[in-house]
Amino acid sequence: MPPAIDARRLLALAMLLLSVVAAWVTVRADAGSAAPAAAALRFPCLSYAPFRMAGTSPNDKGLIIPADAIARDLAQLATVTGCVRVYGVANGLDAVPSIARTLGLRVWLGAWIGSDERLNRIELERALALAAEHADIVERLVVGSETLLRGELPPAALAGLLDAARARSPVPVAYADVWEFWLRHAATLQPHVDQAVIHILPYWEDEPVAIGQAVDHVVATFGRVGERLAPLPVVIGETGWPAAGRMRAGARAGVREQQRFLHELMQRQPAAPSPLPINIIEAYDQPWKASLEGVAGAAWGVFDAQGRTRDAAAAGRTAPAAWLMGGALAMACALWSALWLARWMALLLPSLQPGLLPGLPTRMRVLTTAATAARSGPGWREMLAAACAGATLGALCLTQWQALSLLAPDSWAGVSRMAVLAASTAWAVAEALALALALDGARPPMPAGPLLRRLRSAGLLAVTAYALALLADGRYLDLAWPALAAPALPLALHALVAGRDPGRSVVRVGAAALLAACAVAIVLQEGVVNAAAVVLALLMLVLSACLLPAGQRIERVAAEAA
Repeated sequence: MPPAIDARRLLALAMLLLSVVAAWVTVRADAGSAAPAAAALRFPCLSYAPFRMAGTSPNDKGLIIPADAIARDLAQLATVTGCVRVYGVANGLDAVPSIARTLGLRVWLGAWIGSDERLNRIELERALALAAEHADIVERLVVGSETLLRGELPPAALAGLLDAARARSPVPVAYADVWEFWLRHAATLQPHVDQAVIHILPYWEDEPVAIGQAVDHVVATFGRVGERLAPLPVVIGETGWPAAGRMRAGARAGVREQQRFLHELMQRQPAAPSPLPINIIEAYDQPWKASLEGVAGAAWGVFDAQGRTRDAAAAGRTAPAAWLMGGALAMACALWSALWLARWMALLLPSLQPGLLPGLPTRMRVLTTAATAARSGPGWREMLAAACAGATLGALCLTQWQALSLLAPDSWAGVSRMAVLAASTAWAVAEALALALALDGARPPMPAGPLLRRLRSAGLLAVTAYALALLADGRYLDLAWPALAAPALPLALHALVAGRDPGRSVVRVGAAALLAACAVAIVLQEGVVNAAAVVLALLMLVLSACLLPAGQRIERVAAEAA
């Protein structure tokens, strides 16, 4: 065997082993937290929405959440807070004030304001009636939340609704929006409200703030807005951190980050009977938000969608180490079985020539060939490659499944991500099998069949479309690098061992150039501090390199290796 070829194989195996270590570190980084559970804290107020179960969404105008379900939720929330904020009174939420009274909870009552004038009038009338009926526990009536941010009403029209509410409300009337929009429209809104409710979300800022500076950013922004709007009282209507989701610049979503943010924020609260007016978003995860804001949008809850604390939810799943070992074992067994079958069929089928009579010589030849195939099983390189590929794919799939567990399985977000995971895994298994076969050059090479070629073509097309979507509007599009790493690693290693396909079509070269350009643009857009974006871009560059033509055909290199 030529030394250069052997060195390639050893390098490929070393890189595959390193990928196992990298996958393991990634899984362990997202697994659990040594910090106390966020649900062990006592919060000034929590945003409450009952749309946490599969199939529920506030966009379903006919949906009514039963009062007993809301009562169970509020009873749980009463253990960690003395106040809840609701954003509207439709979908059964008009029952919140009366239930909150029985539990000793205060309420920030919301009237949801959108672009439909008729629905706005109905919502406001019901909210005003509830505020009058429960004025002793309703701290403020928040008329509209981020209406200007969504562009659903002009500021003057919103001001008219605020004036109408103030004329009849027995409690202070406020409007809530992202702090930048409040300052932008302060001149129009300030005369029409009793209070300003601002949203300060370091993770979602146009210039995201890393977790180390997040609480300082909240405190500083609150002070700056308070000075600008004085003497109008200002309260923080939303602040928090997602427990899962994409990385935005230096802002990493995760359970540890969420717990750190909430602990540090609560430590800033003064030791006084009346804490600062801060509301945390949110009480429960909201799976329906994933279709709008990616995985991060569904994972802001102190409790998950099943009502469990983050630590309890993690304990309810298989430990990451067990997932990794189970995935490695299952994938290794599957690849080993496929390798044995491929070798056996490669040697057996040529002996069954068409038109041959089924006599004793034929049977003897088949038996002899089968015995040869049994002795000609996978070599140590193939077996080690199968084990490494299994461990890597198991870990990468685990990271995807952890994100999928936050999504409603019957939602568009859940279904689409499940389809991506299934397609990525199928492509990755095919590439890993091809790599394992290519590593054993002393045996007849098994060519990549039409299925693998189709999987490659479809996968590369999907990756290019995904890269363009990230550049067009990637704020809420998850950085799904594990789904890309699973097939990209074995494909790149296969190209290292056997050489790239020599095809020189304009389409392939153009696709490679486009993917490389997208990779560079993604890093510039997301920032070099975004580790997930950098990894994603590197994987795209790897795929781009695999698309480029090579000087040798795969079959020729494999023949020389034999």
